[in-house]
Formats: sequence, C-alpha cells, structure tokens
Amino acid sequence: MKFIKIVLIAVVVILLSAKLFALEKAPVEKNTHWGFRLGLNISNFDVEYDDKSNLYSPVFSIYGADDIFPFLYYQLEACISKKGVQVIEKNDEDNVSLTYLELPVTLKYLIPLEGTISPYIYAGPAVALLFSASYGSTDIKDHVNKFDVSVVFGIGTGISAGKGKFLLDLRFIKGFQNLEDIGTKDVPSHFPEIIGDEKITNITYSFSVGYEF
Repeated sequence: MKFIKIVLIAVVVILLSAKLFALEKAPVEKNTHWGFRLGLNISNFDVEYDDKSNLYSPVFSIYGADDIFPFLYYQLEACISKKGVQVIEKNDEDNVSLTYLELPVTLKYLIPLEGTISPYIYAGPAVALLFSASYGSTDIKDHVNKFDVSVVFGIGTGISAGKGKFLLDLRFIKGFQNLEDIGTKDVPSHFPEIIGDEKITNITYSFSVGYEF
C-alpha cells in the first residue's frame, strides 16, 4: 500500500515538474499553464443520520494544464484535502476527520469572452489516497477505506493579474467508495454511531482562490 502511494505521488511530481520545464521553453503564446489553489472544504457524509453537520476544513492544490483544442484543456491536479463530518452523540460534538491526497484529472473548457475575465467549467474523475483518519483525538485509520473514487464538477473564473490570472473556483466532489473498511475487525467502543451498516460516501463542496501562471 505504501509503495503504491509513493509511486502515485512520484508520477504527479514528475508530471507537474515537466509542465514547469515546458513553461520555460514555451513561446510567448504558450498554451501550457500551472497554478495553485487554497480554499475551504464544506464536507459531509452522504448517509441518513440526524445528528450530523458539515465539517469545514482547508484544501490546497497545485495543477498543470495543457490544451487539446482551442479553449479545451486537460488538467492534472494534486490536492491535500481534508474531509469528514461533525457528529453529535450523547450531547458531545466531535469530528470525523479524513485527510487525503486527491488526484483529479479533468477536462476544462474556457468560455471565450473578450476582456480580462475568463470563465470556465470542468469535470472529471478523481482518486484519493487516505493519509490519516481520526474521530476526535482517536486514530480510526484502520477502519476507514484507504482509497476513495469520486467525480468532480466545477466552475470558476480567471481575472487577468500581472503575468497570469487570479482564480475564483467552486467545485462539487461526490465520492462513490464506501468509507467503511471494518471487515472482520472488532468495531471499537469509541467508534461513532454514524459508522453503521449503511454505505457511507464523501460529499464535498470546495471554495478556493488561486493563481495561474
């Protein structure tokens, strides 16, 4: 499992490094871009459970993008993303917090407009690797699936600023992988009641700002 994580991280680093190198060699009218985002995740579990509420947590990502056709790009991204839910049990509030390395691969369409504003839409799949999982101060990583598979839909706009663009971005991320990985292991007594017999998946809205070079 650790080997797979290392290989995937290495692939992402190599791809993004190649894009940085391409920027140095590209002509003035370059169609290769890279950038970063910093923002806020509003996450929850997609499961019927009364005593839960949204968890607010940070997200950071870097990405590289190349054009396929005019106004159409493919984008490779690496995100450090925290997801989860706030649960209320026995009058106590605590967080189920899951930290992932998330790797979206999306198609991005730039809506052609004149002027300094460049709106866009994008969509595609994402694979996430679990780094840590906790319920309050208790480590529950052994009981959470180590991978998540999701689909990403997003909209945003770029605003010309200096040599690049200032970004405003909003995305929706729907997970499909069951988060539970209990199997034959004994469920610890401190485990939140939200982890039951139903399938539990991540659902996240992400608001961010960034800069594209």
